[in-house]
Amino acid sequence: MTLVAAYVTDQGQIVPPPEGVTQATITLTQTTLLVGRAMNDFSGDLLLDYGLGTDPLNRLQTMTVSFVSSQARVPLSVYDYGGWTKLRAAAGGTETDLLALPTNVPGSDDNESSPGNSNNGDSLSDFEEWRGFFINGFHIRTDPFVKDLFVYHTDLVLRVFHGVGYATALGINVYHISPSDVDNDSWLNFNSVNAIGGETPGHRGQKALRIMEFGQVSCPAGECYGLWAPRVDEGVNSFHSVNNTDFIAIWSRTVRKNSPSSPSETVEEQPDDAKIRQTIAHEIGHAISVGGNRTNGLLDHVNVTSGSCPLSSSQRTVMVSGYHLGDVPSAVEIRRRLG
Repeated sequence: MTLVAAYVTDQGQIVPPPEGVTQATITLTQTTLLVGRAMNDFSGDLLLDYGLGTDPLNRLQTMTVSFVSSQARVPLSVYDYGGWTKLRAAAGGTETDLLALPTNVPGSDDNESSPGNSNNGDSLSDFEEWRGFFINGFHIRTDPFVKDLFVYHTDLVLRVFHGVGYATALGINVYHISPSDVDNDSWLNFNSVNAIGGETPGHRGQKALRIMEFGQVSCPAGECYGLWAPRVDEGVNSFHSVNNTDFIAIWSRTVRKNSPSSPSETVEEQPDDAKIRQTIAHEIGHAISVGGNRTNGLLDHVNVTSGSCPLSSSQRTVMVSGYHLGDVPSAVEIRRRLG
């Protein structure tokens, strides 16, 4: 980007500077210093987010340049996906008003809604969604009008062949990320500090959801396919949310054992793939509080729209009455089973 300082007429035409005026000074002020370059960037960048010139290690905030062909031109470098600054130009004893860059910065709102869930918001402010995230090596900005959920797998086979399952039918945007996209405690928007003062607008914090494969054994309860596991310090009576979830788990071996076509724990067929995908989405539904009814602190398995288990391709709802044949164990029991 190049900044251009020039004298202009009321009609916006560039004219030569007054006699004796040969230089202009361009100044940046109130420039942010946001940690990193995006909400989950691990670069640790702790320099100002804008700089005059092109040297990333010397981000100048003021520069004086000569008029050439009636224009004083200065390169402006941007080093953050969500930073902001203000600038002005001065020459010949006059100066411009402050100009904000960008002209409009999203704020702290977080009020998205989703089907089957009376709780609005996704713990990402409009500003954080605009600043964006690095997902699988690429920068993205998310939709501030739709709830966003980020999930990652600890099992490569489950990740490659089943992904996020039918979770896209939950009325939210689901992003399949890498474990390296979050910090050690699964926080996604951990770069919330503006080093010149305060936090990013509306910061609350969202964790990514961890999906585990328990396929090495059959479900201890006998015939359950999946599991929502609350954090130990929250317990099964906690409010269901991603931040209160330790992980969700899939027993793919149990799914295969109960296959309608070939009940083998090791051979996976098309109905098994569909059931695993449905199970992933069902457990994600628990983690985002879809359904709304509770029994002994747990969400009932309530179908949000229509259909029954297994679902047809046109009825991929996932919170279905009677879906689990086994009870969801307590957090302590979950920990015991995990060893």
